[in-house]
Amino acid sequence: MEVKGIVDGQELYWGYSADVKLVNITSDGTYDIPPLETVNGNLSFRNGNIVGACNITITQLPSGQSVPTKENDGFTEQDLIDYVLENLITK
Repeated sequence: MEVKGIVDGQELYWGYSADVKLVNITSDGTYDIPPLETVNGNLSFRNGNIVGACNITITQLPSGQSVPTKENDGFTEQDLIDYVLENLITK
């Protein structure tokens, strides 16, 4: 995935909690989300320390990189991205 719009000092991460970050995002760039055999708990993008308005864009790259989702819960990659954009990044 490609991330644009991170300002110095801002942090997003992909993981279970602040103590279990699988991908830490602290600057613009391209990041790989590792494939997981299983998901144990609430795995998602999380706001590390962003307060107020921001203008961050997360783009899935056409090379086939994707956001892992738990197939059993019925959520698609786009559902997860939409949730992050609406609830975590823009608030």
